[in-house]
Amino acid sequence: MICSFCQLIINFLSNKIFVFLLLFSFLTSYSQDKVIIYDDFSTSDEYIDLSERMIWGTNTDTTSAFKISNISDNNGLTFDAISLTDSGYKYLSYTDSIGLKTAACIDYEFPYTLYRQNDTIVVEFDAIWDELDNGGARRRVVCAILHEYPEGGPGFNMTDSIHLDAPYGRPAYNWRVLSRIDLGADHNYANIFYGGGHDTLGEFEIYNGKWWLPGFISGPGGLTPENKLPNYPETSVMKYLDHQLANTSEWGHFKVIIYRDQVKWYYRRTKQDTSMDEFLTFLETPEEIADTMAMINELNAAHGSAATKLPVYYNYFDGFKAIRLYMNGDRVYIANVKVSTTQETTNLKSIIHNNNTLSVYPNPANNFFTVSNNETIDNVKIYSITGDKIMHINVQKKNIKLNCKDLTKGIYIIEANGQYQKLLVR
Repeated sequence: MICSFCQLIINFLSNKIFVFLLLFSFLTSYSQDKVIIYDDFSTSDEYIDLSERMIWGTNTDTTSAFKISNISDNNGLTFDAISLTDSGYKYLSYTDSIGLKTAACIDYEFPYTLYRQNDTIVVEFDAIWDELDNGGARRRVVCAILHEYPEGGPGFNMTDSIHLDAPYGRPAYNWRVLSRIDLGADHNYANIFYGGGHDTLGEFEIYNGKWWLPGFISGPGGLTPENKLPNYPETSVMKYLDHQLANTSEWGHFKVIIYRDQVKWYYRRTKQDTSMDEFLTFLETPEEIADTMAMINELNAAHGSAATKLPVYYNYFDGFKAIRLYMNGDRVYIANVKVSTTQETTNLKSIIHNNNTLSVYPNPANNFFTVSNNETIDNVKIYSITGDKIMHINVQKKNIKLNCKDLTKGIYIIEANGQYQKLLVR
């Protein structure tokens, strides 16, 4: 017979080995990045040019509003880059019937739908400006990822087809960089938000009931993105207020990462290594459930906010079909557009997410995180990367808020009621 002490040792090692294997499965369930779109602008064949899908200005035939040039910064870093032509800038007006009506856009249609439930999605590009100003709106760059998109791109002269439903697609998330000079903190240098306009599905704007504006997206509820109201989630727009991002001397690299429950934005000088990415801001994007208060609590826990209701027209978007880049002015250049994914390669994710009622949020966590389940939680266990049990808490609640300030940055496994979730502590 096995003595009681030996049995304890066996049970301990068995549990530790199981948790270690579970952690190993988490860590090895990701493949290498898969590039979906990459455009270095060595040709003009990669993108869909919306300016060529209409007649604008004094042109009598389809004409591009863009040009590709070789642009160097003060460090000698040189890229082929896209920008507006002089004629394109001249007819940039969205109020003029012969203007471009904001169709100064290039689109990239994905070869298949990208799902954040399955993939981590990364959208990135480089940008540099020749001139900045106090306001920053004139030469702003807008990037939107679309959850609806017409196959093959929008049809010809769709700007005038306001009777059609979303002929230019529908935005899921979009972010904009303003060409604003450095005015110190508490000025709006960039912003990011979900959807847009007065539709839960997100919408591009229509000018005075006359024509579509495929490059314009108002904040959800019609909020002006460059507003002075509180940040998301107390309103529908998250603003970046710390310092100037647009640069006239160096190429800058902008990267947005769409996780299952968050959209995060990073910036660095292009010449720097990726390890120098500066975290700008993020949107916690809880999946929609019947318990609205649980969603609000998740938002407040992640953002340190005091929202009492969901942001207007809030929607959790999944299933992305294209991106759109819009340049609202001349003397701004974009290079190296890239969309990539990190895909899972094991079936563990379906076990963790699809057949699992256990939730852990915010994730990643900094100071606190909440463990939530549909049924009463008897106890919560936290395991380290090596399978060591860090914490064991007995509870009789459906939700418990835990402090992770003393945890070393890294990956942990949370166990409750025989279910598991991964937690990243930062």
